Amino acid sequence: MLIFKRCNYSRHFPRSVVVLVLSLCATGTLLGQEAAQPQQPAGGYRELSVNSSKRLLLNKIKPLLREGDFGEKEEALFDDYFYRCAFPEWSLVAKRADLVNLRHRHRILLKNAKNPPAHKYLNKITLNFMSILASTEKGNFHPASRVNAMLLIGELNDVEDSKAPRPMTAALPKLIATVNDPKQLDAVKVAAIVGIIRHGQSKAITTPGARSAVGRPMLNLVQSKTADAWMRGQAAEVLGMLGSAAVAKDLAAMAGDSSLLFSARCTAARALGRLNYRATRGVKADELAAALRQLLVDAVNAETRAVSRRRLKARVMAVSTGLKRVATIVPSPPAVASLATAVAAILGDVNNQDLTDSEMIMKIKEEADKLK
Repeated sequence: MLIFKRCNYSRHFPRSVVVLVLSLCATGTLLGQEAAQPQQPAGGYRELSVNSSKRLLLNKIKPLLREGDFGEKEEALFDDYFYRCAFPEWSLVAKRADLVNLRHRHRILLKNAKNPPAHKYLNKITLNFMSILASTEKGNFHPASRVNAMLLIGELNDVEDSKAPRPMTAALPKLIATVNDPKQLDAVKVAAIVGIIRHGQSKAITTPGARSAVGRPMLNLVQSKTADAWMRGQAAEVLGMLGSAAVAKDLAAMAGDSSLLFSARCTAARALGRLNYRATRGVKADELAAALRQLLVDAVNAETRAVSRRRLKARVMAVSTGLKRVATIVPSPPAVASLATAVAAILGDVNNQDLTDSEMIMKIKEEADKLK
């Protein structure tokens, strides 16, 4: 579990993905730099030699990150330390339990870098190394190394600001390429999607080209019948951030799919509530409402044995979030209004502490039956 500790986006990692990574944990140049020779450890994973004599160079690098001239001489110093000592540690199988700390310490270096040229160069070599470490083409590195490398790529910033950091523009294509790579591990793709979500949350996916490049693989995941349901849910979240109603039918199909996990369906429902329906024609409110109605009925019917008001409320609220925006589509048919009435009634019963669980279930099932 140490692989994911201290990750700012830990909520995006389901237990299944953690288990996947842990289950997986059972060339003459150093990633483009003249350096140590790669080795092949007992586990079959590629490792890079670490030149420990270079560790003291960090004492010269830290002041340069704060201030001072920065040219070719300083770049060579950074290359010498990071490519020969600091970065190769990420490839060591024996270091896999310490990868989170390595990532955390590297982020601290970047956050404290007040010298723009030095920060920019450290960003550049970090993106270069971590892209290769996570790659499916540059060597069979340990899955934990690849996951943490991709997480770090998603955490890189062009502007370090404690309140509003600006994600690194050059990192986004790497994240997208990882999701598109059919050979890539699902766990590494998960880490890439976490980074994409961060870019979306920071309003960093703004150009038409970037929005299209992100939207295509996310839509492919949403439409997939074989992809992991959780990953489909994360893709739906990204599409909701992008806001294009062109994906509304696909998100609705996902929300209304009774064979999927509720977590993925609810994410799709919430995403429906973030789309801009005014900019897209051909989207029918009754079709979207039908999918949300199915999700609501399934959520109510699922509460038959161990009743959880908190769980039920979260699922109904997902329906409510999607429905509020769907209700703005013109024309708005009676089915939308009747669903909104049912949602309000069910939420009222769930929040009514004067009702016992059995009484509450009976009342909300009556509301759900009306929808059928």
